[in-house]
Amino acid sequence: MGKHTGFTLIELLTTVVVIAILAAVAMPSYSSYMRKAKFHDAFTTLLALNSQEQLYWTNNHSYGQTACGVGALPTGTKYFSLTCDLNNSQQGFLITAKGQGDLLNYNFTIDQAGKRVTIDFPGASGLPAACWLDAPGSCF
Repeated sequence: MGKHTGFTLIELLTTVVVIAILAAVAMPSYSSYMRKAKFHDAFTTLLALNSQEQLYWTNNHSYGQTACGVGALPTGTKYFSLTCDLNNSQQGFLITAKGQGDLLNYNFTIDQAGKRVTIDFPGASGLPAACWLDAPGSCF
């Protein structure tokens, strides 16, 4: 009889089990990493808009007349919609990033004093938090 080459069923099943275990460990970490990247996109946009509002204040001594002085807000990041509301007779503002799609229940704000607040963050306690959370209990 000739010699048979190849893999046995046990070897193939062992390989499949090892790959399944690696995938089960890697997927939650990858999902968390991707969610944090989406948050940081919103954080960067909020900080940029805050800087633009501060520059507008320097030139005009108000944050806008009927709308925020940054003009038309960007349509938002890919995962967040942005709003800017004036308050205190145009002497203050609040910029909000509201999550969309798979980030629907995540909301972050920044005001004229640079105060960062997390309004909504699933799984986090003690909201609103006086910082931007990028994970429950972890401030950015």
